[in-house]
Amino acid sequence: MAVVVITQSSGLVLVALASPFFGGTWIGADVAIASAGGLAGVFGLLCFYRSLAIGPMSVAAPLSAVLAALVPVVCGVALGERPALSAWIGIPLALLAVVLFSRTEAGNETTHAGSNVILLSTLAGLGFGGFFVSLDKVSANSGLLPIVSARAASVLVVLLALIVSRTPATVPRSVLPTALFCGLFDTLANVFVMLANRHGMLATVAVISSLYPAATVLLAQVVLKERFTKLHIYASITAILAVALIASGSSAGT
Repeated sequence: MAVVVITQSSGLVLVALASPFFGGTWIGADVAIASAGGLAGVFGLLCFYRSLAIGPMSVAAPLSAVLAALVPVVCGVALGERPALSAWIGIPLALLAVVLFSRTEAGNETTHAGSNVILLSTLAGLGFGGFFVSLDKVSANSGLLPIVSARAASVLVVLLALIVSRTPATVPRSVLPTALFCGLFDTLANVFVMLANRHGMLATVAVISSLYPAATVLLAQVVLKERFTKLHIYASITAILAVALIASGSSAGT
């Protein structure tokens, strides 16, 4: 929780400083929706970090990503969005790519995953999906204010959790720069998702966003020198094809 406080707080500072340059009007409904989304998002983040801590990434990453995509897809279709046929072909391909990107060729870790990892990863995906939906439902003229509201709500609830649990909000000094950068990149990603929602359908934006395990695998290869397997190469091809199909279907369906 201490790491989450740092990441969320650094993101809040960034978006609060940038918000005046993007304009926007404070609307009560937007604040309420974004705050609820922020709570869902930070709940998902806490569950996701915990699932990574106690189990293999090959379970936590794809399971949370698939649910994070499926929740907005179901909501978008229920609210009347109708992607074109190519998007419906691309969506399952993207979900397949999510799973392939975070698996190893051996695959043994997945079969021995504990029930706690499955539960936490599922809750994480539901939380992320709820956050994506909330970003789609705020006003188009709200600027960056919804992200400010979401971050403020998430920081407040995690701080309260730290106080109640009497957990010290400190991390080793060597970890602090990494946590700060994580907060900045996480916030930028949320801003881009919100902007994408203003130009496209919730279902397609959410599915493309759910390809985040691909970035994790690529960074692991570059930073940690992990081997890029044949399975990951197949996943890359699948992801590129899926994004192309979804993008064409999104433009046709709007």
